[in-house]
Amino acid sequence: DEAARRRRYDALRATVVATWEALQLKPELMEAVCTTYGESAAHCVFRWDRDVANMHDLVTGDRVGEDAMDAEGMVLRSLHEFRKQLAEHELHRAKAAAKNVDVHFESYFYSSLHFGLEEQEAALRDPNRLNYREMNLMSPECVQRSLMRAYSPGSIRAWLRKEILESTAEGAQARREKLLDWLRAHIPLGYQ
Repeated sequence: DEAARRRRYDALRATVVATWEALQLKPELMEAVCTTYGESAAHCVFRWDRDVANMHDLVTGDRVGEDAMDAEGMVLRSLHEFRKQLAEHELHRAKAAAKNVDVHFESYFYSSLHFGLEEQEAALRDPNRLNYREMNLMSPECVQRSLMRAYSPGSIRAWLRKEILESTAEGAQARREKLLDWLRAHIPLGYQ
């Protein structure tokens, strides 16, 4: 699929550009980055993904690559994605009920939640969101209850099973092995 390939290459290019910009402050890493990029060039896009992310992490101190993420971080990131999908579903329901598609309504929606989403912080910086509270277009308490019902222990288990333990997506096997290794190392002997 050409569109999917373009998105993937655009993301790779953006990571490389960010790495090069950060290299201006750490020129001592230039040789390592260039060597890695050079060795990676002859391989497949999966290797490019890994090497580009690893060099970005090395230079910037970020942890964007799968190799850099520990099992706990991987699970937390996956659960954040689950919460984000649940919240987006509720947002679309609230927009339809209020017949409103304004970006400030989205800020009002996210600023009304307590659900551990990055969008909540950005929403709190939008002063125009406060107008919607006065208009009474949505009940934040009802939305919060709906989200908490949907984010149950059963749904969390089902999500992790689908996204990590039984996934056939690219890189799933490595993530699964990382999680299983972590579980083996951290489950007390009496519970194994």
